[in-house]
Amino acid sequence: MKQNKEKEPVQFHIDFICYNPDNKYSIEDITNIFVKRAEGKNIYLGGGVSFFKEQIDVKRTERGWAGHSFLANRCRFRRNTLLEANGVSIVVSTVGLVESTDGKGFETIGDDRFFETRAFYTDEKDKRWMDSNFNLEVKFESPWQISVVDADDQANDMHETVVGEITGLLKKGISKFKTK
Repeated sequence: MKQNKEKEPVQFHIDFICYNPDNKYSIEDITNIFVKRAEGKNIYLGGGVSFFKEQIDVKRTERGWAGHSFLANRCRFRRNTLLEANGVSIVVSTVGLVESTDGKGFETIGDDRFFETRAFYTDEKDKRWMDSNFNLEVKFESPWQISVVDADDQANDMHETVVGEITGLLKKGISKFKTK
C-alpha cells in the first residue's frame, strides 16, 4: 500500500545577482519566478532579468584595428577591445590623433576632441571578425573624449576605464545595455 505523504518544504539559501532594468518587476514577481526556476545553475528570464549563482567570466581580446570612425585609416592612435560574456559581445574602441590631409598636425575627430572612446554591440552577421554594429552603440557612464593632442596616456586610461565599466556590468550578468 502506497502512503500519500505531502512533501515537506526544503529550505535553502542561494546568493544571486538580479538585474532588473527600469524596475519592471517587483521583488515578489522576481522571487516567484526564481523559485519556479531555481533548479538551473544560471537562470535567464525574459525582459532582461537574469539570476546568476556565480560570477561570470568575461573574455577580453585586444585587436589591432580601429573599432569605429570613418577616419580610422588616418588615426595614429587605435584601440579595439572585444568583450564577450554569456552570449553578449561588445567592442570598446578608442581612436585619436587624426593626421591632417596636408601632413601638418592633427584634425579633431568631432566637436573639439582629438581622442574618443565608443562602445558597440558586435554585428551578429559578422561571425569571423565580430566588428562593431554602428547602429547599436552602447551607452556608458565613463569619460569618453579628450580635447588635447598630447594625451596618448590619457587615451589609454580612458579606454581601460570604459573596458572596466562594461566588464564589471557583464560580470554581474547584465546582458542588455542601453543604446544611443
